[in-house]
Amino acid sequence: MTNMTRHICAAAPLPADPADRIELIPVGRFKTADARPGFHLDDAARVIADSLAAAPGGLLPIDFDHRSFAAQGQADSRAAGWITAMEVVGDRIMAAVDWTPEGRAALQGRSYRFVSPVFKSLKGGRVVLIEGAGLVNTPALPQLRQLASREELMDPILQ
Repeated sequence: MTNMTRHICAAAPLPADPADRIELIPVGRFKTADARPGFHLDDAARVIADSLAAAPGGLLPIDFDHRSFAAQGQADSRAAGWITAMEVVGDRIMAAVDWTPEGRAALQGRSYRFVSPVFKSLKGGRVVLIEGAGLVNTPALPQLRQLASREELMDPILQ
């Protein structure tokens, strides 16, 4: 594919005890909290299939602070977890995650609270590929759930 732009979007906060299934990215039209123009993810099943097919070993990385996307050798790019599968649930793509011990500890210790998808889009904002995600602390997609919270109980996701 040509004329694609990579986007890194701090998005979903995660629960304090990391779930093995997380919200990754909205389906349909969505905006980030920063100044970027809007995006749209229309054919979620195709984006999922293309993304997993393009991923080495069929696994998408979740790293710390998007360090995997820094120039090679410029940052510690250890994985916090691996996205092993994705599916559409309502208006979200949900991801099955196999957390590394470091990733699980970072979330349980609340060093990180949000997941940020990395995706590519064409001009006009159509999302065509998900490349992975990063654990971050500044959300750009506030419509997704927090991963690590000070609260013991969180509102359930309505499905």
